[in-house]
Amino acid sequence: VVIIGVPGKRMQRRGKVEVYLVGWHGRLYGKRLEVQIRKKLRPVLAFRTRAGLLRQIKHDIRQTVRLAS
Repeated sequence: VVIIGVPGKRMQRRGKVEVYLVGWHGRLYGKRLEVQIRKKLRPVLAFRTRAGLLRQIKHDIRQTVRLAS
């Protein structure tokens, strides 16, 4: 799952890219990683609550696993 953010309250001025590797439990912060984006799941959304954000993240992960199968 790749999140490509746009500048906002919590984003850096130039934006940010975060990659979540389903099933990975190691540490890759600061490492170079090549990523292929195969499909856009949804547009960037704003969430009113942390619970809403967490529900969406779980949905995104389930959808990603289905697409990768």
